[in-house]
Amino acid sequence: MKTIQLKDALSNNKITERLLTTLPEATTSQKGLQSANGLIIHGNKSLEDINADNILNGVFRYQFPNDYKDRNLPFPYGCLFTAISNVVGFQLCSSTNGRFAIRTKWDGWSKWKEVKWIDLI
Repeated sequence: MKTIQLKDALSNNKITERLLTTLPEATTSQKGLQSANGLIIHGNKSLEDINADNILNGVFRYQFPNDYKDRNLPFPYGCLFTAISNVVGFQLCSSTNGRFAIRTKWDGWSKWKEVKWIDLI
């Protein structure tokens, strides 16, 4: 398993590249987080059912300006990335204004923590 140091990824401005290189790919013989067309995009739940606590692996673009907190999301508009097994995992969320938040799961979800950094360029 490859370990990513968040400070290193951010300092090199390549967090997305490094994250994507560690994700398993889907092939004809095995399932993975990535489908042949890219990351799994969620579209199988009605808007009323969407809650960050029960989203499956993959990417989910959302906009819930009035009730995002009730859906356990950190921002009213954003993109949620989920990587989870039966009991452990994490979620990374980006907002439309460039903010990021992360939380982990270990027998339950932690609180969202905003990731802050300085511009390097």
